[in-house]
Amino acid sequence: MCIERTIRSWTLQETLELFQKFHLTLNRQSGLERQKMKITKFVHSCVLIEHEDKAVLIDPGIFSWQSGLVAVESLPKLDTVVVTHMHPDHMGEPFIKALVGVQPDVEWLAPADAHEALRGYGAINVSDQSTADIDVTTVDHAKVVPFGTACKDLIVSCLDW
Repeated sequence: MCIERTIRSWTLQETLELFQKFHLTLNRQSGLERQKMKITKFVHSCVLIEHEDKAVLIDPGIFSWQSGLVAVESLPKLDTVVVTHMHPDHMGEPFIKALVGVQPDVEWLAPADAHEALRGYGAINVSDQSTADIDVTTVDHAKVVPFGTACKDLIVSCLDW
């Protein structure tokens, strides 16, 4: 009860500083080293995840490409590109062809129904497996706080296949 009253009387900044020190102390005591992961969200579905010397690009779709905000030449060396499904907003032909032109040996992980299209776009290292093993580690993370203006849900007309 005393601690609760004390914490409530602190400013937000004082509380954040206390928790940062507390987590840092816990990590040092447990031997955990903070490892930074950088996650970059591009337009619509495309996400770049960088950690240590690894980089994974997820869903290089047409909207990300058309935005002009993604330059394939400025992307880090990719270990893997993941395509979640075969819709153009997750698997954009011009984006994929540009990626293949710059990083031809990158590994592609995609559902089986996307393999032929990926190979047609020039991808040579396409996985024939629809699943992959991953390691998951649970760690504490910083509080996520919205910054700027969030976009409203987009309604996109379906392409006629």
